[in-house]
Parts: sequence; C-alpha cells; structure tokens
Amino acid sequence: MNQQGLTHEGWELALVQYDHVEQQSSLAATKATILVAVQAIVGGTYVTLAKDCSVFTSFQNRPLAFLEFSLAGLLLMMGLISALAAILPKHRPDDASDVLFFAAIRSHCCSEHYWKKYLEKDASGLLGRDLIENIYGKSKWLAKNFLWIRISIWFLIVATLFAVWSIFFQGSFKDLQCKPDSGAPIAAVVPK
Repeated sequence: MNQQGLTHEGWELALVQYDHVEQQSSLAATKATILVAVQAIVGGTYVTLAKDCSVFTSFQNRPLAFLEFSLAGLLLMMGLISALAAILPKHRPDDASDVLFFAAIRSHCCSEHYWKKYLEKDASGLLGRDLIENIYGKSKWLAKNFLWIRISIWFLIVATLFAVWSIFFQGSFKDLQCKPDSGAPIAAVVPK
C-alpha cells in the first residue's frame, strides 16, 4: 500500500478516473462554447426579425403572438446566460495545500516552494488523497456544468418553438413587413 492507503491498482484506477474527468471537462467546455455561439446566432436572427421585419409592430393586434415572441426573446437570453454559467470557472480547491489542483498551485510563492510542498506530500503519502479529492471536486463541478448546458439547450429549444409558433402559426407571417435588402433571414420569402 502507498499513497494514503491506496493499493497500486487503486492508484492506477484513480489516475484513469482523473484522466476521464479531465476529458469530460474539456467536452463540457467545448459544448458550452459551441452553445454560446449557437445562442448568439439564434439571438442575432431574433433581433434581426424583430428590428427589420417590424415583428412587434406587426403583432400589435395579436397580443398572444406578441407575448409568445417576447417570451422567445427572454428565453433566448436565459439560455445564453445558462451557457455562460457553464463556461465560468467555479471550482476552487477544498484545501489550499493541494499540490495537484491548478488553482492551489498558484498560491505558492515560487516554484521552489511548490517543489518543496510536493515532495513533502509525496513523502507523507498524501498525493493519493489530493488526487482523490481533485477527482471528487472536479466531478461535482462537472455535473453542475452539464446541468447548465442542458438548461441552456432547453431554453434554446423552447425559445425557438415560441418564435416559430408566433410567426408561422398565429397567422402573422404574411403580415410581417421586412425592409427590402435588410438581410433579414425571411425577407426573401415574405409574400408580397
């Protein structure tokens, strides 16, 4: 036994688990970044429709469509905020003496100090404990990130459904007055 009671197999399995958590962290960051880009594109389309096609003016006599399109905009903003919440780094070490977690490493005044603390942890068999604590902490953080990503995706889906419903199924598509050459996505297909 070594590394704070871990067997050799336990140590190897902890390293594999740590690598898995790191890969999942990269995946979460990639998904959240892509989601922010998608939210920006859909949000840009929403703003273009609202501005260049006078959606809110066209919906003056249709309060339900007005409400649905407004709600779509609110949900898009909430989705963007959720995606940004997934990107923000929030994980902090439980123990400032943790020599394996990057945020704790920066608390050391210099590389000599860090090297000394690392060797002390290694000699006392506490590196295994730091590794397990990092796996646990990062896994909890990762679960929250994936929750924010799921929330953001659902906001995007519901917002898109509300926007499409209000434009196409409330009988208002034909009433939209898009400015010619405005670049609005539906300007070319609005019947005259």
